[in-house]
Amino acid sequence: MCAMLEPLDSYYARFWKRFFSDATPWARDNIVWDVIVLVVPPFAAYLRDRHTQINWALIREALWLYAFAAAIYILVHLCRTPKKLDLERDAREIAFLDDILGRDQMIKEREETIRTLREKPKRSAAEQHDYDKLKKALGMFKETGLIALRYIRSVGSITFGGAYSPTLPSGLTPEKALWVYRHCASEGLLNCTANFGKTQEIFAVLPKMDKIFNDVLFPELERPENHTPHP
Repeated sequence: MCAMLEPLDSYYARFWKRFFSDATPWARDNIVWDVIVLVVPPFAAYLRDRHTQINWALIREALWLYAFAAAIYILVHLCRTPKKLDLERDAREIAFLDDILGRDQMIKEREETIRTLREKPKRSAAEQHDYDKLKKALGMFKETGLIALRYIRSVGSITFGGAYSPTLPSGLTPEKALWVYRHCASEGLLNCTANFGKTQEIFAVLPKMDKIFNDVLFPELERPENHTPHP
């Protein structure tokens, strides 16, 4: 624990300790030394020659004046000391609360780190690489890519070319679909095979990409693995 949080002395002890620490320096420099300077020289002269004329009445009046000033000074500090102790207590409480909040935050961060380390990774390094590539492709094609990839994920494979014209979702033309599928095939996200003398292109979801497609295309589903291609 920090020094600010060490146990406090009693209020009585703290009061007088603070009172003397605040009041003593000024009283010593402005009253005690003045009294010494006022009294000692005449007294020394009197001891040296008892017939020396000294105005003891003036000295006595000056001492009463210093005593009155000391009384006022003491009274002022008696009133100020409790306020200073309250300010010290408030500062101590603020430091205590800050220390607690700091420790709570440190504990939360440590627990979060431990939880993260204990959690089993959702994907292998290779799967994460494919996941990032598919996310990047969606960022490039935006809504068109989402429609096209969700569709091929639902049907499993799509054939383009020759006399065959695939049925596509509303808003997705063959040109846009090919644009998406060819790019994904070049990135290894889809499988593309040629048929009938390369006049047809058959695009299909790779088996290794099933989970990746589900995670990226259907993030709102609790169990996206249920969305498997229809035979």
